[in-house]
Amino acid sequence: MGRKAKVIGLSLCLAILAFAAWHAKVSTASPVDKCLECHRATWEEAESMRYIHLPFQQKKCLHCHESRKARRQRRMEEKRRSEAQVTWLGRNPAPAKVQWLNFKADPYGATVLVEAKGPGVGVRRQRVKIPPVDDLDPLPAADAPPQIKNVRVAEVERGIFLSARIVWDTDKPATSLVRYGIKALNQNSGLDTSYTNHHEVVLTGIRSNRTYRFRVESESMGGKKAVSEEKEFSTARAFRLDDEKAFTAAGEEGELSLECKVFRGKDDQYILRVTASHPVAVSVGLVPEERDKSYGSSDSGGEVVKHIITSSDLFANITVCYTCHREYQKILSHPINVYPKPGMIVPSEYPTLDDGRISCNSCHANHASDIPFRLIKSGKKELCIGCHKDMA
Repeated sequence: MGRKAKVIGLSLCLAILAFAAWHAKVSTASPVDKCLECHRATWEEAESMRYIHLPFQQKKCLHCHESRKARRQRRMEEKRRSEAQVTWLGRNPAPAKVQWLNFKADPYGATVLVEAKGPGVGVRRQRVKIPPVDDLDPLPAADAPPQIKNVRVAEVERGIFLSARIVWDTDKPATSLVRYGIKALNQNSGLDTSYTNHHEVVLTGIRSNRTYRFRVESESMGGKKAVSEEKEFSTARAFRLDDEKAFTAAGEEGELSLECKVFRGKDDQYILRVTASHPVAVSVGLVPEERDKSYGSSDSGGEVVKHIITSSDLFANITVCYTCHREYQKILSHPINVYPKPGMIVPSEYPTLDDGRISCNSCHANHASDIPFRLIKSGKKELCIGCHKDMA
């Protein structure tokens, strides 16, 4: 490859990287940032003037320029999102710094909400965009079954019902199942398909003053199963292990942060790995897809530009003014939303509506001006005689 070809190739790579960075910036930008991408010159010119319209100064572009329909749709969408019920898909209640959850969702992609709770760090929620399942890397199959250790009955509790909490650990993420019974292991807790290293299963519906036998089972992500030795516990009295009290009460200082990564599991299931800065219990739920209807698309020169659906000329130049200046609606010294008198010629520097009607902005600059009250002429008389030549 010649030197010229190398230079061209390097220039092309730099251009691609620059475009990718710009696209990432635009895609995550706020509506105002998107406005300034194209209208930066308008903003900088107005910002240098003495009298600036307050909504413009506060960068509330949508206040005047967003159409009523788009605003109504945006508010309805915001309300829908705030009231939307999350469909919870799985939960790992035992606090840990690394949590694994597997769940079914749309194979073509979805958005899930990850909720993490930990002692001393509160609650953190994070939305995770999940790509189509076929685009994900599969987890490597495990060569050996998980090793089960520290099997114990952490608690027997007498509440409305009698229950027992069985706890154990595995050296790799695995599922949880307890088989139990009085004379035979003829009952089971039901399979918890969440993958975790620290397992907790609560047995309910057990009888008092009985001795139960049990064993635990865990299966790795690769389908390798391990079974513990048989153990027993008594329901003659309620108790809770001291080390379990210390474990559940322990917390760590500092801000809670989460890192989420998604893999493809068996039968096209998703497997989510959550790595936290503190031991946390983690839940994952499906949330409705967000749709932004306040923006439309327009084709220009082969480039699709995403742009806000703008308000009408009447709304942006008259109606929206009354939302802040209601008191002037009854005491206007000059009629608006009217056509000029017959024979009157309105100069081009006096903006009118598209059909020629006089608006608020016919006399007042919409964004900023160096003249008090943002007038477009330095004095009232000069402003009036621009149209009313007979007053000169």
